[in-house]
Amino acid sequence: MAAIVVATVIGLPRYLHLDRTAAPSIGGVTSTATARPGFQTVTFHGLSITVPSSWTVPNSWLTHGGEDCSLSREYVGLPGARLQCGSTDTPSIAFVEFIEGDDPLGLTGPIKITKTRISGIAATRTDGLWAARAAFGYTVPTLRASVLIVPAQGQTGADLAGSLQVNAFDSHGCPAAVADVAELPRNKPPAREGAADTLIPGRPTVLRVCRYVLGRIEQGTALTGPQATGLVTVLAHLPPGLNRADPDTFSPELCHTSAGDVNTIAGNDVASDGEAYRIQADYPVGKPVVVVVRLGLCGDLGASNGSRTGQRTDALVKAVTDLVRNTGGISPLLPVR
Repeated sequence: MAAIVVATVIGLPRYLHLDRTAAPSIGGVTSTATARPGFQTVTFHGLSITVPSSWTVPNSWLTHGGEDCSLSREYVGLPGARLQCGSTDTPSIAFVEFIEGDDPLGLTGPIKITKTRISGIAATRTDGLWAARAAFGYTVPTLRASVLIVPAQGQTGADLAGSLQVNAFDSHGCPAAVADVAELPRNKPPAREGAADTLIPGRPTVLRVCRYVLGRIEQGTALTGPQATGLVTVLAHLPPGLNRADPDTFSPELCHTSAGDVNTIAGNDVASDGEAYRIQADYPVGKPVVVVVRLGLCGDLGASNGSRTGQRTDALVKAVTDLVRNTGGISPLLPVR
């Protein structure tokens, strides 16, 4: 856990520049991301790109001096898991990186900007250079997301650009925007029989594990079989109750809880404790069960389905972060209340 606590300090500046606006609807889009055989579709904030299945999606930082800090295969990078090397330019290899909010694309001149639309949603295309290679990116303000596309030498990247879509659900069934993860649910009737006794009752057919920041999808996955059973077991063994983040981790004035702004870090009227996990258990018949998990940075932490709670444990942290990562950090805890 020590390494994850350290990550809190690294992740905090990233959160402090995000606004507190609720995730908007996806402009009337209702589609689910799909890919034909041999391809995969990666979705970030509802912006989707389709690449060959052979491309990797890194699940950790690749830093300068690290063994894997080289561009040896095509990849799709998500914020919090991308190459951070002194030089990563391998002209024979293409790559894609999603970018949070209004962060820059990293292109240099000459720059050309063109207005366009993706799935009917207003966007801009920016053409320029990346490490002396022709590259381009698309920015979708409504989604607070951009994507940088760096084609391999001799390629145009037109196939990648042509695959861009806006989707209401990613390929794992995670909604692109949600409003039910801002805080841990409580005092709700059980979603189905047994949900008051255990977080995920019975035998679900699939678990959809989705990580959000300020209600926007960052990464998702779907579990079946032994993987799903393993996560259900972790949730079943959580001690009942919730933990409380230690507000003195940063400084006394950073963490606060109020009726209008639950479980946030506040500074200069910006929100930051916006990372949360949503686990949806689907069954052959009947209603699904949704478990919200919050690992940090402030307020109540742990897991809840609205009628049953579970404390934040090392096993819970490992289970969800191994699947869909954590980019905001994990705060120390006060004694259980």
